[in-house]
Amino acid sequence: LGMFHALEHPRYGTLTAMRRPTRIDGARETGALPPPALGEHTASVLAQFGFTSEEVAALRDANVL
Repeated sequence: LGMFHALEHPRYGTLTAMRRPTRIDGARETGALPPPALGEHTASVLAQFGFTSEEVAALRDANVL
């Protein structure tokens, strides 16, 4: 059924992922991105909420992140 596909993750290598069940104009999605690693986007999300890079570093040093 073509429900699964292999994709390359920069940190974890080849992963098997499940495709979306929907089709647009009869075609499956192409160019799916791998899932983010745990904490990969933490700094950018905190920056959107107004945290400075120094505050994020302090949270990392305190093992909060």
